[in-house]
Amino acid sequence: MTREQRTITCYLIRHGKTEGNLQKKYIGCKSDEDLCPQGEEELAQLQFPRNFPVEAVDAVYTSPMKRAVQTALILFPDKTPIPQPGLTEMNFGIFEGKNYEELKHNEVYRRWIDSGGRMAIPEGEDLSSFQTRTIASFEHLVHHIQDSITSLAIVCHGGNIMSIMSHLFSEEYYHFQVGNGEGYQLILGVSEDELTAISYHRLFPRCSP
Repeated sequence: MTREQRTITCYLIRHGKTEGNLQKKYIGCKSDEDLCPQGEEELAQLQFPRNFPVEAVDAVYTSPMKRAVQTALILFPDKTPIPQPGLTEMNFGIFEGKNYEELKHNEVYRRWIDSGGRMAIPEGEDLSSFQTRTIASFEHLVHHIQDSITSLAIVCHGGNIMSIMSHLFSEEYYHFQVGNGEGYQLILGVSEDELTAISYHRLFPRCSP
């Protein structure tokens, strides 16, 4: 028997700052950094809006990377984060751990920038493959949550959020950029074989990186 469509609220939240973020480095799946003190402090000071009562979130899912798990534990101290391997950050290959100043004279990097970040990175991922695994992980998660869950949070990475949002709302990938500790509140219609994006708005918009 096919499950009827139900409405769920989903919060997509980018992890807090790490030392690599402060230095504007490409911090992907090869760099399992902890939150830096500034990142922890900023998260602790977030003001939850009235329509986002933290106690009403039924379940919290995260990227398995430390910065995402640590963020989840700060924002949702009464919940046990459930890691989702498919929501790991992008593999930045030879760009990993470096910033623009270190890479700006690298011909491969310049071609990657000119491609809008879509070209495959040597020893890393291309954007299309990253988006495909992110969306597949997100859709599998949403379709398989228990019926008792009506509100969930997903703490992951900026690229994951841009992938999910651009897929759901048919906007350009970079339109959905968010800073550390920012994100979106989504209203979704979910049935056994269908996922409908109903609405969204920004969550925790503030000055970032």
